[in-house]
Amino acid sequence: MVQTEEERKIKKIEYERKWRANNQVKTRLYAKKYRENHPDKIKAVGKKYRAENQDKIKAYIEANRGQIKKVKDKWSREHPINNKRTSRKFRTNHPGYTKSFYQKNKERIIAQQVQYKKEKFKTDEEYRRKFRLRQMSRQISGSLKGKSCINCNSTNALQRHHPSYDSYDFIILCRNCHQDLHNFLNGNKGELKQN
Repeated sequence: MVQTEEERKIKKIEYERKWRANNQVKTRLYAKKYRENHPDKIKAVGKKYRAENQDKIKAYIEANRGQIKKVKDKWSREHPINNKRTSRKFRTNHPGYTKSFYQKNKERIIAQQVQYKKEKFKTDEEYRRKFRLRQMSRQISGSLKGKSCINCNSTNALQRHHPSYDSYDFIILCRNCHQDLHNFLNGNKGELKQN
């Protein structure tokens, strides 16, 4: 009995499917090697698939939004350096995106922040203690108008930095110097810029 071309294709596909099922480790290694050797082809195939199946992709994302978020969050926790690099690259390639996103979704973002702070205030004793201390130090010290950053002498976007939350002591820093200080203290950046 002579096989037609269509039957041969079907048999080949079935054979390959069985082989992949029985040789999963080899299949993964081959796929990894192929991706490394042909990154342009992989990108082109992905781009073509996304263009042809936009409705299918949207439906999948809607149906699995919670699971996708969990996977992304887990990856972000496990790869903090790559995550920062990716975020920085995105912000560089899309200047103004964050600001425009905030403007479009301002009410929703503020509502989420308020809800988060309320929940945190209810459940986290440390957060409540720090919150009360910040409130008291604001009342004691008053306004920051007419004051300047102790690092760069800027008078814009001033903030209080509490070296420890055991007392009402604080230092006045501008937003940039405050962020640099926290990055330095958390080990994210090597040096603290002093002006």
